[in-house]
Amino acid sequence: RVEGDEFVLVADIARVELASVLAQAIIAAMARPLVVAGRELTLGASIGIALFPKDGERGDDLLRCAVSAMHKARAEGGGRSHLYATDMDSRALERLEMEGELRRAIGNGELLLHYQPQLRLRTGRIVGAEALVRWQHPTRGLVPPATFIPLAEDTGLIMPLGAWVLRQACLQNKAWQDAGLARIRVAVNLSARQFESQDMLALVAAALKESGLDPACLELELTESAVMKDAEAFIRTTRQFKARSVSLSIDDFGTGFSSLSYLRRFEFNHLKIDQSFIQDINRDPDNAMIALAVISLAHNLRMSVIAEGVESVAQLAFLRARGCDEMQGDLFSRPLPAAEFAALLGSGRALELPADPALPARTLLLVDDEAGILASLQRLFRREGYTVLAASNGAEALDLLAMHVVQVIISDAHLPVMDGSELLAKVRALYPDTVRMMLSGYTDLQAVTRAVNSGELYQFITKPWNDVKLVEAVRAGFRYHESRRAATHGVIQQFVPDGIQAVP
Repeated sequence: RVEGDEFVLVADIARVELASVLAQAIIAAMARPLVVAGRELTLGASIGIALFPKDGERGDDLLRCAVSAMHKARAEGGGRSHLYATDMDSRALERLEMEGELRRAIGNGELLLHYQPQLRLRTGRIVGAEALVRWQHPTRGLVPPATFIPLAEDTGLIMPLGAWVLRQACLQNKAWQDAGLARIRVAVNLSARQFESQDMLALVAAALKESGLDPACLELELTESAVMKDAEAFIRTTRQFKARSVSLSIDDFGTGFSSLSYLRRFEFNHLKIDQSFIQDINRDPDNAMIALAVISLAHNLRMSVIAEGVESVAQLAFLRARGCDEMQGDLFSRPLPAAEFAALLGSGRALELPADPALPARTLLLVDDEAGILASLQRLFRREGYTVLAASNGAEALDLLAMHVVQVIISDAHLPVMDGSELLAKVRALYPDTVRMMLSGYTDLQAVTRAVNSGELYQFITKPWNDVKLVEAVRAGFRYHESRRAATHGVIQQFVPDGIQAVP
């Protein structure tokens, strides 16, 4: 063992080709699953091969060549071997030099985060930001992530680097909130190697505890490749994160090969359409069809869709008219340093949205006899850009329904005079197109049961509710209303089953 996870094997081999045969046998043996403390673990190996005397006559020369070849094997994806070639030297030296500099940069304060706004396409308002790491090198200047992130992945530095990004993003978001800025979520990118090598649940819990940030204000982004490396294990992890109210999204969706049978079992909140499909979305039919398929798939799985890399008004209009929920891109803002992002958030500047007759007005009716709950719900949903109506009892709610076109109604189960199930039964009879939801405490199960059995509900939502989950449930309700409306007018859209679902 030389250091860390690097080992050296010295072998007396008769023919050159047998070195590769031996290396592949070692890789295959390493890949066999191991059971440790009842859990199955799988290791991987990358092997660099140097030959005596061709590549050197001294031990340290041979070791240097073998290390160069090993880095080449890792760069090609790992799980393979590579013979040393003389042209590797300059690249290997540069790589080793940058690795040392990056290792020092993590502890020397050379890293910083920029934040790119994420906006709701219904309102144009900032609802989130993606945290993007930058390296301010003392002599190279601002090093782009494409240069050092792959190096961090290959060398294992992605673990301390990723932990720093997660901690810093949580601290910064809490600092913005403490300064009186709008409450938003911040998305942090995680790599497959972090999930393989670290206890991410513990790492996230520590960052949230240190910062004091509400878990609902944190989102974790993963690529398809990270998700699919061990899909079954990841399903368990996503459920644990969901139980802690941390949001999850799949980044660059459409560029990998996700299994749809797994996708429906993941507890994701968002899918992100890769910018490669956005660039020519209004000009390239193939890109447009992929983007539309992602939007439809996500909505049917009760997820929101974020388009990244939006750079033109035409792209914005195309996505907005087709039901995309959120966007980020240089059309509104490039990634900004923390101070500039705070100024933007504090200014209240929103994305200018062209009028679109294809987007019907969205009116939500809230019914609850507790003034505090009603006010809290009104604040929550006004941020989503809905027209929000409020009633404290069933009679007021029916009066408002007579005067306004309401797509979604949320009623408390326990109301005076006319309880929630009776109110929703009347709504079903009078306004069958209105999507009906019920808020229920665990003590209101009798009212919920009556409503479910009589077919009055689209969903019921348990009290106390989670803001993120409640907002997404209502978004799904509006999408369902629009899909039924389109079907009535002979337009084929996504299909959402009218099943009763409990949303905690």
